[in-house]
Amino acid sequence: DEKKADEKKTDEKKTDEKKADDKKADVKKTDEKKTDEKKTDEKKTDEKKTDEKKADDKKADVKKTDEKKTDEKKTDEKKTDEKKADDKKADVKKTDEKKADEKKTDEKKTDEKKADDKKADVKKTDEKKTDEKKTDEKKTDEKKTDEKKTDEKKTDEKKADDKKADVKKTDEKKIDEKKTDEKKTDEKKTDEKKADDKKADVKKTDEKKADEKKT
Repeated sequence: DEKKADEKKTDEKKTDEKKADDKKADVKKTDEKKTDEKKTDEKKTDEKKTDEKKADDKKADVKKTDEKKTDEKKTDEKKTDEKKADDKKADVKKTDEKKADEKKTDEKKTDEKKADDKKADVKKTDEKKTDEKKTDEKKTDEKKTDEKKTDEKKTDEKKADDKKADVKKTDEKKIDEKKTDEKKTDEKKTDEKKADDKKADVKKTDEKKADEKKT
């Protein structure tokens, strides 16, 4: 009986200790739950504040953007008006300058045309004189040539009559004279070609100077 009474007490003691431990565990769980709920509430409160701040910031940004757009629109309108005024002034100035330039250009063209006409007249006169001079020189040369041929013919006939006996010498002399004549003719042609080339060069130079002056 005493043993059973001791075991009963021991069991009751263990049961009381277990109840005490269970109660402590329940209190701990309850405290932890309250702590978690408090944290959850604080988190929700923070999120609400964050959302409200974002909404306020967004409203403020929208307001700033609207004010900025309004200012930019006013600035753009002012710039547009100023640009239109400047463009109008520039157009008037360009028109005046264009008219002045056109007037100067017309006057310059008129002066250049007068100068060109005068040069053309002088050139025609010079060319006419040159042609007349060439014609006269050609006639003079032809006359001299004819006279020379006539003289040579008479001389040859006289020499033939005087020197029939010396046929060989006469033939050699004629050959020499022919060579001399050909040499003179070649020299004359060379001189004439040089003169013509010089005239052509002078004409080209004059035309080039006239073209450069026009340019």
